[in-house]
Amino acid sequence: APAKPTKVGKQDASSLPIVSLRDMANSLLEETRFEDGVRFLATAGSPQLLQDAKVVASLLSIFKPTHLIEEDLQQRSAYLLDQAKAKNADYSELWRIGNDRRRTIVQSQQSVLSYLASAEIQFMKTWFDDIYAAEPEKFWDYFDQLTALPQSSASQITSHLELEMYTNRMTVACLLLEQMNADMAANLADIRSSMFVKVVSSGMTRARIVQPTELLDRINATLGAISSDRCAHEEAQLATRLLDLLAPAIMCGAIASDPCVYSIARFLGRKSCADRTRFLNCIQSDQLAIKVIDQMILTQYKVSTGKRGPG
Repeated sequence: APAKPTKVGKQDASSLPIVSLRDMANSLLEETRFEDGVRFLATAGSPQLLQDAKVVASLLSIFKPTHLIEEDLQQRSAYLLDQAKAKNADYSELWRIGNDRRRTIVQSQQSVLSYLASAEIQFMKTWFDDIYAAEPEKFWDYFDQLTALPQSSASQITSHLELEMYTNRMTVACLLLEQMNADMAANLADIRSSMFVKVVSSGMTRARIVQPTELLDRINATLGAISSDRCAHEEAQLATRLLDLLAPAIMCGAIASDPCVYSIARFLGRKSCADRTRFLNCIQSDQLAIKVIDQMILTQYKVSTGKRGPG
């Protein structure tokens, strides 16, 4: 009779070299094996694994909009698709995302989210430095992938699954912003070396950042999303995390206060009273909230008297 397969226990796994553990984890972290990969990482129990850029990249790879997942699958199935074209066969099931595949993706995303949320270590920095060291501003492109709106569909089931995938992407975006916040808190003495300020400054780390346009665009877009009927809680959390990063950067002098305050106040000034209250509740910093409210009052006064504000 064949021997029973042995399980890699915590003690056995921890005695293996980190490189071997990383390769084993990455081999599991494929579209249909993410849960196996997460279980392996939890069993191996080495915090160094979650500080490995390749492992983190593999974990995050499941959090993409549907069309990008399909593009990835097409690339991975390129040879078979070429063979299919030669035979006039339809191999679209290799890459097309149907509802069964969406359910698998949602389940895998939730498994990864639970694992990352339970991690009490800085897992983002090594991955960030590996990918964005030369061009930190490119992080916004990845952020836009995470926050891309769900695909619309006439099918209620498909729409529901797309919304679940979108909600999971928003949640992992919040996790990454929390990691940025922790990194900035650990670098307050040299805040310009933090991941967040590098992303916002587009490489300028010496002078104060006067107008972080891309950051402000995303804050306003995220605030605007809260009034939708998609997933208001997660969208509000994302707005809060962005503002949580902006506030200390302003207070430490890394980012100029007035342009940011004016941009947010001008955005809120165009909203209803209910929306303004909802948006202001996203600002955890009392100092920043007071600055925004003061600017809103000043702007309204200037509008009523026919005076123009800055910008």
